[in-house]
Amino acid sequence: MATRPKKSADLGTLTALASLGALTATQKRELDRRRRSASARERTAASLYQELPAVLAAGSPSHAVPTQLKSKILAAIGEPPKSKLAVARNVGSFLSASDTSAWRDHAVKGVRYRVPAVKAPPNYAVTLYEVAPGAVFPEHKHAGGAEECYVLTGDFHVDGRELHAGDFHHAVEGTEHGESITENGCTLLVIAPAADYGT
Repeated sequence: MATRPKKSADLGTLTALASLGALTATQKRELDRRRRSASARERTAASLYQELPAVLAAGSPSHAVPTQLKSKILAAIGEPPKSKLAVARNVGSFLSASDTSAWRDHAVKGVRYRVPAVKAPPNYAVTLYEVAPGAVFPEHKHAGGAEECYVLTGDFHVDGRELHAGDFHHAVEGTEHGESITENGCTLLVIAPAADYGT
């Protein structure tokens, strides 16, 4: 049985569940209603939730996925398995948003982060940052390789540009950044060489 979002589920949550095919007919109507009433910026931010699985999957080795896998995962999410045999195996790793122990304080004041995935070859880490209003990342250089940065929520100012939810920044290897700031706080998804972030 699939997890059903509460009536208070936001547009991003409904969009993410829709991309998995996990919404009921009533929830699909609610998603359509929310999309119609949302601002262009809110719709852009929510659409990112639909794209993230594909972006993250691009860095994983390709392999055949059993056709029953989706139903097993949805069943496991919906209710506790009745038997240990019902638990899906060898499907990669999962990190729950409710797992607060996964967050760590960053050296930059007002920043905390979690690292859902590190791949030694090809040398990248997927890192999620929560940045408090007014936090400042110091000048830095991307010596180990390129950096991909997706703004999930809030505002992020980098190299004279103001980015908002749904915006993306690619920094090539060797890029030198000045101070990067946020006025109102933000959430960032960064894919970059593991060595650049000490992971």
